[in-house]
Amino acid sequence: MNLNDLEIFKTVYESDSINQAASKLKYAQSNISQRINHIEKYLEVKLFIRSNNGIEPNEEGKEFYNYCLRVLNETEFIKTKIKNNKQTLLCSELLFSYLTQQR
Repeated sequence: MNLNDLEIFKTVYESDSINQAASKLKYAQSNISQRINHIEKYLEVKLFIRSNNGIEPNEEGKEFYNYCLRVLNETEFIKTKIKNNKQTLLCSELLFSYLTQQR
């Protein structure tokens, strides 16, 4: 299981439909179904109740959704923080270079 799987699960959960999630993510419906099945096998639990009307998360699915949100939000926070740290470091290097050339 990886971050892409969590993003797929989140989109399916929010769409209440594998087909709608596939359309939003620009994946084939079969790929989305396969990834959801992979997650369920990995966790050894079903996350959705499937019917002709679509899918609905069960209690485990609701709990896993909250976990996904935390992980995806923390990942985005880390990416932003690292990006900002790189920019700060670059600015510091450029300032140092500029100041040392002025002498």
